[in-house]
Amino acid sequence: MFPNLPMKEALEVLERRLRNWSELKYKTDLDVDEIMLLIRECVESPYFECEWGLFKQIDGAPMGGPLSCILADIFMEDYEEKVKIKINQKFVYADWLRYRDDTWLIWEHSLEELDYFMAELNKIHSHIQWTKQVEENGIINFLDVLVKREGDGSFMTTVYRKETHSDRYLHFSSNHPLQHKLSGLTTLMFRAYQYCSNDELLRAELDHLRKTFIDNGYPEELVSIMLKKTPEVDSEKVGENIMDEEEEDVKGFLVVPYVKEVESILKSLCKRLGIKLLYKRTMNLGNLLSPTRPPKPLLEKKNVVYKISCKECSSVYVGQTKRKLKTRIREHIAACDEADIFKAVDKDEKNDNGLPLHHLNTGHEFDFDNVEILDQESNFHRRLLLESININLESNSCNLLQGTKFNEVWGNFLRSFYG
Repeated sequence: MFPNLPMKEALEVLERRLRNWSELKYKTDLDVDEIMLLIRECVESPYFECEWGLFKQIDGAPMGGPLSCILADIFMEDYEEKVKIKINQKFVYADWLRYRDDTWLIWEHSLEELDYFMAELNKIHSHIQWTKQVEENGIINFLDVLVKREGDGSFMTTVYRKETHSDRYLHFSSNHPLQHKLSGLTTLMFRAYQYCSNDELLRAELDHLRKTFIDNGYPEELVSIMLKKTPEVDSEKVGENIMDEEEEDVKGFLVVPYVKEVESILKSLCKRLGIKLLYKRTMNLGNLLSPTRPPKPLLEKKNVVYKISCKECSSVYVGQTKRKLKTRIREHIAACDEADIFKAVDKDEKNDNGLPLHHLNTGHEFDFDNVEILDQESNFHRRLLLESININLESNSCNLLQGTKFNEVWGNFLRSFYG
């Protein structure tokens, strides 16, 4: 059941479209009910986790969901069909251009009538509320394009930047491959050719890029050479060039941190061996000073092998869990409480009850406030093996089960290795 009204309506619109789509049977073997069942499975419970915990999204499409943009567009298309507002005894429809939630509308009435239109527009659906930006001196921006209306009714377009835009890009002195640095300049140059509607605006934008990249440490001669290149802006020709390229015969990949001093050597070696060279990101000053998110608390971690020590003797218990560690700890505490009540611990071949049994036999308490994480591994079978290794490394383990079996030779080796 959907408490999320817009999502419920979007799914109803989608289902109605699918049932009226005569070509559906040529696209898939699934019927409408099966498709809707799968879609509901994807969007019905939009839970997400961040550094502050686990949350459920109660309004709108799931954040980051692969179907969210499609469903939002379907919902808005249905909404636009309901736009039918009278201005001067004539109906005004949703005759606009829209990309996601940004809309371009040419208004042929007064500003007072525009306010009335907006007010009526916001009455159609309580979850869809519009704001407006009106052109000033014939100039308005849409997405990242600045549009100027000329006196003869024609338009000029160029690149739009917000007032807060800093013109800061990857500095030339930064420790990155040269192609990464030049790709930023190439991309912005391509945008200039696409957005600028005449040669004067294009020259102005290219001059801005020249100054900006020189200010970011790029050699003036290199910037001039790059900006003199005319990018291929014909999408059809670009597509043809891509199709004409032969498939690259790559035998494998070498993924390494970028080190300027060995870049040319690695490139030459990889070329001879038919290996593609890729660079991975490493720790930098920004990561050290300001991590993107705070570290996850120990008890919030998942897929861990852990150890709990007895407060009153040298016994320890080693376990593993795919769930949050705090969930497993609560289960251990509950098992000890049950042992106190029933004066017994049930044997369980799958769940190691060594911890509550030690508590029952000795009356000792375990130090649940100072649990230690020994390993973290998302793969189930590897995690079981790590659990077994750590159990065997403990000289005074209270575990009843020894975990996944492995050759004793490795046990002797590991014990000697870890001392």
